[in-house]
Amino acid sequence: ALTDFRLGANALLEQEFELELRLSNPNDFDLALSGLRYRVVINGRDLFEGQSGEYLTVPRLGETTARVRARTSTFRIVEQALALSQARLLTYSLEGEAFRAGGGRTLAFARRDELRLTPDPRFQ
Repeated sequence: ALTDFRLGANALLEQEFELELRLSNPNDFDLALSGLRYRVVINGRDLFEGQSGEYLTVPRLGETTARVRARTSTFRIVEQALALSQARLLTYSLEGEAFRAGGGRTLAFARRDELRLTPDPRFQ
């Protein structure tokens, strides 16, 4: 899950973000990972993407967080802002894959959620 994101380094045509990802392990054994590849999609449009070669271990039946960097173009941000100004629903997904330390198959992950942008009449 994406638990936080902050603006990082800025340039005219590219923006960098620092993301915090929460990784869960439902297995009865530790998961040693040698890297992650990920992307965040808002309302069906890629917003930012990145990868990390950091080694980390997700404890058995537990969680850990990873601080990673992601990049996007300024054009994508403008495109998203224009699209969101007309949207009534914001959908978000975090998609990617984790690389197991020592090789072996990669582990795909995805988390999706949505936020209604129009006021709910029950609360007016």
